[in-house]
Amino acid sequence: MKFKIYFTLCCFLVGIEFGTAQVHINNAYLHIGRGTTMVITGDHLNRTGGGIIMSASTARVKWFIGNNSTTVQVPFANTALEYLPISIKLRAGASDDGFVSFASYAGPDWKNSNYLPEGVTNVNHNGSDNSSKLIDRFWFVQTGGYTIAPDISSLYLRYADDEINAAGNNILAAGLKAQTWDTTQKAWGAPFNSSTSFGNINAVALSNISSHQKLGWWALTDGAYVLPVTFLSFSVNSRPTDAQLKWVTSSEQNTHHYELQRGADGILFSSIGSVLSAGNTSTPQQYSFTDFQPLDGQSFYRIKIVDANGAHQFSKIERIERQELFTVSAYPNPATDYLSLSISQALLNQRPLLALYDAAAKKVQTHPLHSTNNIINLKGLASGSYQLRISAVKFLKNISIIKQ
Repeated sequence: MKFKIYFTLCCFLVGIEFGTAQVHINNAYLHIGRGTTMVITGDHLNRTGGGIIMSASTARVKWFIGNNSTTVQVPFANTALEYLPISIKLRAGASDDGFVSFASYAGPDWKNSNYLPEGVTNVNHNGSDNSSKLIDRFWFVQTGGYTIAPDISSLYLRYADDEINAAGNNILAAGLKAQTWDTTQKAWGAPFNSSTSFGNINAVALSNISSHQKLGWWALTDGAYVLPVTFLSFSVNSRPTDAQLKWVTSSEQNTHHYELQRGADGILFSSIGSVLSAGNTSTPQQYSFTDFQPLDGQSFYRIKIVDANGAHQFSKIERIERQELFTVSAYPNPATDYLSLSISQALLNQRPLLALYDAAAKKVQTHPLHSTNNIINLKGLASGSYQLRISAVKFLKNISIIKQ
């Protein structure tokens, strides 16, 4: 049997689930607390004044909108009794068996990291707390139960003046962007390119949200400080002649390039190359880079993620251990008439070339090496210092020798 509930007085509900065909809020404020779900099974949730106030991230309004493609509003409000509704319009074509879950709640101050929604672990940017760049409110919007899930034509998220202007915040309203928390990757996704900020009415509007997009908890972030690139994986594979770096990102925002860095101790690193990023994207991207001169023994690798504005962050550090496949030894040193040169079979397979340079950098000998054991004739060369260079496609080594 369908029935209506009229709220004309303030009401506090905690830890229950209740349902009704239609709700009418008449100049009253309905407080929904921890663990409470308000289920709407009718076509409308009406209001002539007042609103719904949520005090915890585990409260929900679960509205069986079905295939209704008109704009509907969930009449949220804050504890200061300001009206902050969520407006949503589904695109026609969905099945009639689904619902949309909503939540909207604010914390006691500007520091969002102190009142994160359940399941959200951070609001960091470049490894630091980004609370000062976030609106002091979180929203929950997620479809469920649909046989044919709907696209969302439009979505409006609203906030109060003190949720952007609180002491501790430094937010440019005109640049606000909407992001959602990815529960699978446990990270914030890339901002929606379709989000538009309306600072005059304290709202961000979004459009054309695909039914395939992962939704849930939302945050509004200053566009210059969005919660950044998210790594799905980063690995380094040691191969016989090189090391291959591979990484996959789930989303990127304002990322300019990736700088690949290598070090021998995991503390000091130097750049070995760079790869341009895909830019702004919310779809997974795969990248790779080959280090043709990995260090013998231990090598440590990391990625420096550089944004378009010059800001950067670092990936985790990966370590590989390599046996020395390419070996070279020259003796005796100092030498007189002859020098013995030994190279490994792996290096010989690379068809190495020998070159000998005098102190003035003039090449005095050059010839290919055809054996792992070689005799270099130094007769006729003046006494002094020389550089013996062994080179191959993926190898280069210089040895200083003395001719007596």
